[in-house]
Amino acid sequence: MELKEQEKFLEIKKEVVKMIENKKEKLKENNIKIDIMNDEENYYILDFESDKGIARLEVTTPHFAPYYYTCFNILWLNDDEAYWWLDKENSTVIDILKNLEKSLDYFINS
Repeated sequence: MELKEQEKFLEIKKEVVKMIENKKEKLKENNIKIDIMNDEENYYILDFESDKGIARLEVTTPHFAPYYYTCFNILWLNDDEAYWWLDKENSTVIDILKNLEKSLDYFINS
C-alpha cells in the first residue's frame, strides 16, 4: 500500500472519530448505542443500534470491495429499504466526510 493511501485513511479515520465525538450527545438523546467493532492499523468499524435499525460505518485502507475507503449502511427493522453510501476511488476526503456525516444524521434523525 502506498504511503499516500495510508495517510488518507488515517486522515479520514481521525475526522470520523471527531465527528462521532461531536455527535455523542445527539446519539445518546436518540438512544443509539455505538460499538467499536474494529480499531486497528487498517480498519475502523463502528456499529450503531437503535430501536429503529442498525447501521455500520467502515473506514478501511483501500482494498477490493464495493467501496474504496468508506462505507455506511443502514438496515431498518421495519423492512424499509436499506440505505448504502459508498465512496469511490476518486472521492476527496471532504466529499467522504460530508457524505458520512449526512448518512449518520439520516440514521440519527429517522
